[in-house]
Amino acid sequence: MNKDLLQEIGTELKNNTKTTLLEVLINCFVQDSVDFGKNIIELLHQTKSIPDMILWNNFYLFLQEGKFNYDVLRKLAVKLEESGNKIENATSIVYTINRIDDPRKAKYISWLTLSVIDNDMEFDKYFRLVKAVENFVYADLVYLSENVENVTIDSNNSHIDDFLANGMIYRIDGGFAYTDKAYDLVEYGIMRGHSVRRPEEKPERQILEMATDEDVIDFTKMF
Repeated sequence: MNKDLLQEIGTELKNNTKTTLLEVLINCFVQDSVDFGKNIIELLHQTKSIPDMILWNNFYLFLQEGKFNYDVLRKLAVKLEESGNKIENATSIVYTINRIDDPRKAKYISWLTLSVIDNDMEFDKYFRLVKAVENFVYADLVYLSENVENVTIDSNNSHIDDFLANGMIYRIDGGFAYTDKAYDLVEYGIMRGHSVRRPEEKPERQILEMATDEDVIDFTKMF
């Protein structure tokens, strides 16, 4: 991001500025990138509440971690326009930033956004991945980045439930294996810029057999 602009926003944040409306911030995303920067500074002077102050801090981290400059913002505006749903998608991005519950997650949201700008993925996949970032605690994200190349994960692992609920793993004989979604999250978000080794052949998904009529117990005959 433009260094002077980043310094100005940081100064305003340190000076206990307060609140603004999410709708105004959404409009900033789809406007000309130069106007975007000017509007941010103006809006920072209008802040009045703690929740909106949290939004501004999250937004600042989002811009900082992605090193957003005017050219990057302009490219994002173009991608939003090309999506055919620029207001809806811009709204979803801002609401995602607003819901960040750990400042360390801001960089992952930012890096996933850069991956959309660089055409590594479309918005549909992007929103599925940022939702996973939202749902995980930071320790889950660290573990995933450090272990996804192991291909499989033991059934007794403490991360199993959260990984299953967010589509990061699937059941195989003897445990679980990481999904393409997990590899995408690590490669395009958590470890953006680093190549992630994916298995040449994925483990086969466990097929659960349906019970036959002969397998079903007639409980009425037990009493």
